Amino acid sequence: MIRKIVVVGCLTFLLCGAAAALDVDAYNTFGPGDSFFANTGISLLGIGYNPGQAIGMQFVASSSSFLKEIDFAAAIFDGSNALTLELALDSNNSPGTVLETWNVTLPSWSTSYSPTVVLSAIHPQLTGGVTYDLLALPASDDLVAVWSSNDQGITGGVLYSYNGGASWSIYTSTMTAFRVTGTTTPEPATMLLVGSRAATLLR
Repeated sequence: MIRKIVVVGCLTFLLCGAAAALDVDAYNTFGPGDSFFANTGISLLGIGYNPGQAIGMQFVASSSSFLKEIDFAAAIFDGSNALTLELALDSNNSPGTVLETWNVTLPSWSTSYSPTVVLSAIHPQLTGGVTYDLLALPASDDLVAVWSSNDQGITGGVLYSYNGGASWSIYTSTMTAFRVTGTTTPEPATMLLVGSRAATLLR
């Protein structure tokens, strides 16, 4: 009697799903519950006021992530409601390469107005330890608005432009209320090949 052992190779594929992305604060000046000082802040003025005033907040990203959204506490008093928000790399205390731009309509000012949220469409990468500028530029000549101050005593580099963003000056002052939120890099799905062998005894 001849006995044959036939080895059958079995290949099993396991698909490991991508890890869930986590939200991280790249920078945040809001207090608990997104609190801020509605009654104090820095003016945003259209260039029709000669000079106008655009402002920016200089910040260092706390960790590396991909931009998800920006929350900021600004409100309109008067004029045409049009504001441009930009996130840029900082270059020697002035805005450098613009990473993303939003056209924003502001809420009307009150003592209890809510922050505005803008969502990233292109999710530029933010690198921990790198300096960025968040810029608010009036997009109408007659805009009168305010970017309210944080209530946590946070100070830092505040950028001012009186010519529509053509040139900038920087001073150390109380920062406005804003948060830059990123998401961590999702791990790609991984296909694992698991080899097993089954031996079949044939007579």
